[in-house]
Amino acid sequence: MVPRLQARLVFIVAPAGAGKSTLISRLEPTLGRTSVVSAATAHRDPDRLQSAIEDAAADGAETVAVDDIGCVAGTPAERTLERMAGSAWRMPRLVLASRLPLPSSVVHAAAERSTTITAPELGLRIDEISSLFAEVAGSPLGLRCASRVAQETAGWPVLVELLARRARRVDPDAVESMVESDLASDFAAGCLETALEALPRDLRRALERTSELPRLDFAACARVLGASGAGRLLGAFDSGSVMHEVVLGHRVVPPVLRRHLGECRTLAGRPAGPSAANRRPAMSPTPADPAHAPERPPAL
Repeated sequence: MVPRLQARLVFIVAPAGAGKSTLISRLEPTLGRTSVVSAATAHRDPDRLQSAIEDAAADGAETVAVDDIGCVAGTPAERTLERMAGSAWRMPRLVLASRLPLPSSVVHAAAERSTTITAPELGLRIDEISSLFAEVAGSPLGLRCASRVAQETAGWPVLVELLARRARRVDPDAVESMVESDLASDFAAGCLETALEALPRDLRRALERTSELPRLDFAACARVLGASGAGRLLGAFDSGSVMHEVVLGHRVVPPVLRRHLGECRTLAGRPAGPSAANRRPAMSPTPADPAHAPERPPAL
């Protein structure tokens, strides 16, 4: 990923909790002095957005990163963003992070000067997962358990951190068994709902209907959603706004999200997807076990 970060304009598009802010916080060693602007509703005013970015650049930064820039989409400030993207070569390196796809006008203005990083590229590696557990829970995970966490969560930082925070409650010798138990449950429902709630309702429904497919290619999705629905869903995957991972070149829904969507279907009384018979049943946490007491999810 590091060579791609050298582009003059970098788009980071991924759902909540995928690691956008984490990546931004680690830019400085790679890209030099970095100033971060956290976009808010006030920046929907074109002058305020332009001033915030220009002030950050005037501070001598080599890179200006704007987090949560999607909040200005569809507002007058979008035009300001388009102009800046089109003239990025005259500015320090510009990094724009968003939960939702960036407006096409901004992407087109950037032309070949830009690169886009999406959720599958932000996942933590196995060694990073083990290190995070050591840092947060005081006990690193073994290779086998860390590999399973990576497989189940696609390495999403917010989900791995949630597991690590829960692990602080148990004896170090019991951490890995607790992690295995959590991974078989809908432990991350709150975090996943935060990401899903940002999606248009039809996209969420399409994701529910196709999440059991062994791979999310056009032909398989079209059999469930029709050609138009499949194209819209796959476009959302490719834009980075829907949680997924790429395994052996194929898009798939990570098991942790697949289980959660299955629970949602069950609660709503909707029929399961085409491969529901192969879905591993979720295990209900034992209320008496303090390791399964309610936990506030990490900040997204």
